[in-house]
Amino acid sequence: MNDRQNAKFQMYKKVLDVCSENESEYAGIPACVSAVNDLKIQVKKILEVSKQRTEIQPTVVSEVKSSAIDRLAELGLKVAYPLYAHAFSTGDKHLLGKVNVNKSMFYNSQDQSALTLAKIIAESAKANREVLRNNYGISDADMAELDAVIAEFEKLMVAPSGEIIKRKGYTGSLRELF
Repeated sequence: MNDRQNAKFQMYKKVLDVCSENESEYAGIPACVSAVNDLKIQVKKILEVSKQRTEIQPTVVSEVKSSAIDRLAELGLKVAYPLYAHAFSTGDKHLLGKVNVNKSMFYNSQDQSALTLAKIIAESAKANREVLRNNYGISDADMAELDAVIAEFEKLMVAPSGEIIKRKGYTGSLRELF
């Protein structure tokens, strides 16, 4: 809540306190009883929306995303370097171009570019699975882990924006409640 909304909310709560203390004074007046009940409902809605809004922490998602990109880079490079060695030894220029990567390429690009890079590495690894397994010690589990991290990162890419949109929705709901 912003300062204006918070001041109004505190006023609403104070009015309810006064009404609770003097309930016997207006209990026989249906319009007053109805108005107080409506105010109680409004205060409850404000509390619920405010609580939901504060529970959303986009920065927490960003921290998780940061550790996911670390893992994406780590596994991507673990697979890319042996692929590069294989491509160099066989003279496969096409594969060389695909897997000629370094750590900064994961970090100094947008999330989508880092994801695309990891997917290219994973696809190249699948195409060269036998060579990686037999000559470079890259196991099927390593490749499966890379696929899992790629899938996790894909989900995280949209998570902060989804959380921010949800939080903005609650913020808008608060405006409507005042």
